[in-house]
Amino acid sequence: MAGEEADDAGLEISRKPEDLAALTEHTKPGDHGAMAVVDEVRFDIYTEKRFTDDEKAQIRKVLSSDKWPKELCEFAVKALLPTKVTDKTLKDFEERLEFIKVRVPLEFLIGDSKFGFAKLLGKRVSFLSALADSLGKTEWENLLRDDEKCKQYARAAFLGDPIYRLSDEMFEGFAKRDAVPVEAEVGAEDRLEELQDVLGQTGIEKIALPLANKIIFAKPNDPNTVRGHNHNFTGDVIVSTGVEKKPMLIPVLLHELGHAMEKRVSRDDRAREIFDRYIVLSQLEATKHSPYVDSFELTDGKASGYYVEESFAEDFRLYWLKPEALSSGKSAIFDEFCDRFLGGVDREKARAQIRSVLGNFYGRSVNDIFQMIDCYVPRKLAERRKK
Repeated sequence: MAGEEADDAGLEISRKPEDLAALTEHTKPGDHGAMAVVDEVRFDIYTEKRFTDDEKAQIRKVLSSDKWPKELCEFAVKALLPTKVTDKTLKDFEERLEFIKVRVPLEFLIGDSKFGFAKLLGKRVSFLSALADSLGKTEWENLLRDDEKCKQYARAAFLGDPIYRLSDEMFEGFAKRDAVPVEAEVGAEDRLEELQDVLGQTGIEKIALPLANKIIFAKPNDPNTVRGHNHNFTGDVIVSTGVEKKPMLIPVLLHELGHAMEKRVSRDDRAREIFDRYIVLSQLEATKHSPYVDSFELTDGKASGYYVEESFAEDFRLYWLKPEALSSGKSAIFDEFCDRFLGGVDREKARAQIRSVLGNFYGRSVNDIFQMIDCYVPRKLAERRKK
C-alpha cells in the first residue's frame, strides 16, 4: 500500500518549450479537445514502462475526446490508467471518465490527489454509482473530501472482485443435476436422515441445487455445537449441529448457502453489479438479528471482506426466514439474485415450508430461532473466534 502511495508522490512536471513541442507532435489535426492540453511528458512518464506504443495510442484515443475536461484527463493519466489494455478495460476506462465528469466536482481533481480519493475512483463504476446514489450529492461530495473514508469504501469494494476458484462450468454442472448429493461424516451417520428430511421438506434442496456441490453433515464437537462451512474450492456445504441445537440446522444451512450464492455471483458480471449495491448497503445499514456479524465489525471493521461476506450470508438467511426484517433495498437485491439463479424456486412456498418444518420437526417458530440467535454477545463471539 505504501508503495502505491509513493508512486504518485511528488511528480510535478513543469511545462517547458520542448514539452509543448512534444505535445504538438502527438496532436493530430482536429484534436482541439482534452488530449491537446494533456501534459505529454507526464503521459510518457506514467505509461512508458507499462504499455507498448500501440497501447499508448489506444489510451490517447480515449482521452482525445472533446468531452473530457483537461483537468480530468490529467487526473486520469496520473491515477486511473488501466493495468492492462483490452477492449473491456478501455470501455471501463471511458465509463469511469464519464462517471467522474458527471459526479465529481472538477476542483476535486486539481493538484496532487490524495491516495484514498484516487484509490476509490479507481474502483468499479457500478460500485461508485451505487455509492453515490445511496449517499446523495451532499454526502457523496463530503465523502470525497475525507481521504480515510475514501480508503474505507475502496477496501469494501474489494470483495466484489472475482476471487473464488469455482468455475462457470462447475456451477452449470450443479444446475443440470436432479438432486444435490447428501452425506454424513463418520460418527454423524445417525443425523443423515434428519438432514435429508429437512432439505426435502423445506424446499432448501432446490435452493442448494445450483449453488452447492454436495451437502455434508459433520460430526458435532459437543451437544451445543453449531457450525458450518462452504468450501471455496469444491463448493461443498458442511453443516453440524449438536443434539441440543438441532433447530439451528435450518439457519446454518441457509447461512452457508448464502456464501455459496456469493460465490455464484462472483462469476457473473451482471450479478456483480447487483452485488456492488449490496456492498454499499452493508456499509450504510446494520445487519439485523446477527451478533455474529456484529462481532466481525468489532474485530475487523465494516469495510473488511469478512464483514461484508458474513453480512451477505446472514442477510440471505434472513431473506428466507424473516424477510420482513430486511430493508427494501436488500430485499430487492436478493429478489434479483433469486430471479437470476434460483428461477425454479417458489420463494413464498419455500418460506412456508421452512416455517412448517421448524414447527413440526423441532417445535420452534421463526421468532424462537431468532431469540436463540439474538442471545449471543458479539464481543464474546469475537473473543472466541480469535482464540
